[in-house]
Amino acid sequence: MIGKRHELTAFLFLLTGLFRVASAAQQSELLDGVKIIQNDKGGRFGQGLPIALELVRRIGDIDTEDEHFAFNLPEDLAVDKAGNIYILDSGNHRIQKFSPDLKYLTTFGRRGQGPAEFNYPQRLDLDSEGNIYVLDRYQARIQILDSVGREIKTVPIDRKFQDMRLLKPGLLAVNTSLGYDYDSKRIQKEGVPKLVKLIDFKGGVQTEFAEAKDYGGPQINDQANYTRLATDDDGHIYLTFSIRNRLDKYASDGRHIWSATRKLNFSDKVALKGKTTSKGASIPSEIIFSNQCSSGIAVDDNDRVWLITPNRQIKKDEWAGTMGGMGKGGNVTMLKIVGDKAFLESQVTDIYKLEVFDPEGILLGEIPLTHFADRLVIHKDRLFILDKAHACTFYEYRIMETLCAKE
Repeated sequence: MIGKRHELTAFLFLLTGLFRVASAAQQSELLDGVKIIQNDKGGRFGQGLPIALELVRRIGDIDTEDEHFAFNLPEDLAVDKAGNIYILDSGNHRIQKFSPDLKYLTTFGRRGQGPAEFNYPQRLDLDSEGNIYVLDRYQARIQILDSVGREIKTVPIDRKFQDMRLLKPGLLAVNTSLGYDYDSKRIQKEGVPKLVKLIDFKGGVQTEFAEAKDYGGPQINDQANYTRLATDDDGHIYLTFSIRNRLDKYASDGRHIWSATRKLNFSDKVALKGKTTSKGASIPSEIIFSNQCSSGIAVDDNDRVWLITPNRQIKKDEWAGTMGGMGKGGNVTMLKIVGDKAFLESQVTDIYKLEVFDPEGILLGEIPLTHFADRLVIHKDRLFILDKAHACTFYEYRIMETLCAKE
């Protein structure tokens, strides 16, 4: 009996301690019906997060001699209900389908402008029937293919659409970039543009929400309002900003539920430092001073939100990006990765970590990564992280809950 009393006392002490840590790790307030959460650095558990990741395998290899796994600028991944894996191999203008044990099954698509043809497609999703949704932004369309790759429908879209997820049958959630079209004068005249649109299969906008923020110039407005998008099974939409310290959750009708920030290891200030002029440029170029705050977002089956976040400031020689040429009609003729050669050839880094938030926007903790991370996809207990430029691979992890997490 004494032993049980001691166990109960210890358990209550543990709960009290967790409550105190949680209270210290975040502050919240209600503002115009929206919960605003300010998370402390590291969140509730820090790197003692009661969730573990186990590396299962890598899908794709920059040095492979197997053409089926030789990806070029891979962009996205999806898994169907049978466990088959689909890789959007953007630079090869195709979708590669593999069995659950990673045997090559088939290829959908090729470069072109016809049905089931792509030009550097950006996003991929599947529905419960195995139909395939492909965002082909440079060709201003979303293609819907059946499970064997035949065209079902083409949805006309704006070329500014950046991300896409199937929200429910007949409705797609997309986010949009501003481009270099919005300066303060235009925003004052026309109003603040919305960043998320819910569109039907005819391309019609049913709802739009998530207001952009005006930073004073067209280029900084575009970059500071660039978002990544995720959805959950209940139809919620989640937005994270590339160079703004902010994570938002919306209902499917556009109602803003909560907005969360967290303390980072570097300054998260977004500011316009100045302007430069380029030879032959029609307008001066703005110099944006900011660090990347996130590069990927996904939601797991427990409605926890996972972000890819830089662990430190990215150095000048660690920058990498894509560069290409535009053809007639806005089509891209060529895309390639540019950056420091030695940096691009490396596959190991301490730059990135994963941050995990609970369904209410409270930061639970973080998991350090040892490789590059450009995109995040979660399917059941599997977490896939894309290294787009360095290894052209997806790292597949198993999400493992510890005893503490289950309690």
